[in-house]
Amino acid sequence: MVSPSVSASAGAPYKVIAYIRDYGAWIYSAYAESTMTGWTTLDFDQYYLQHRANVSAMPLLENWAAQVGWSGMHIRSLDPACLHGGDVLLDCTHA
Repeated sequence: MVSPSVSASAGAPYKVIAYIRDYGAWIYSAYAESTMTGWTTLDFDQYYLQHRANVSAMPLLENWAAQVGWSGMHIRSLDPACLHGGDVLLDCTHA
């Protein structure tokens, strides 16, 4: 994840487009990556119990919104059924 660091550029408005994955899919993916890279040796149940309190995009979204304002935020689902044309690149150009 990228931390917000925005500085004004001649008053130009910023637009942040955030794609949020379903939390169930997110934690499964995070677990798979953590085990493949050796960051964890926990089984999935233990991993979930250890990380479930942190499964939220809101802290990062709030940090970005503090920089650009909520009106500059465009929060989208990463579910293909919710994306323009079913594709994140197409959706991004229409956000």
